[in-house]
Amino acid sequence: MIVVNDGRKPLTLELDLVSPSLKQPVWKILRLHNKSSERCAFKIKTTSRDRFSTTPNCGILVPGQRVNVNLSMSPFSEEEFTEFSSNPVEGKDKFMISSR
Repeated sequence: MIVVNDGRKPLTLELDLVSPSLKQPVWKILRLHNKSSERCAFKIKTTSRDRFSTTPNCGILVPGQRVNVNLSMSPFSEEEFTEFSSNPVEGKDKFMISSR
């Protein structure tokens, strides 16, 4: 599980890592939590919109509110799967969750 909270931003993110699939999409839930005493807007961006989808990809959280964000990853082609399996650390896809 990855937990992100850099101390400067009010959002906390929890994510369990998964392996890609050849046959079906992989679904995970990102859990965002507003730990501040003020409203907080968030937006999720990715470098690979054709590979990943998030719902909702933006929103506003009131103090103490939590939201589950559904993240889906499209199936890999056999070539992509082989490439990923041989060197999973070199994944080029990135996510950014910005908050204000």
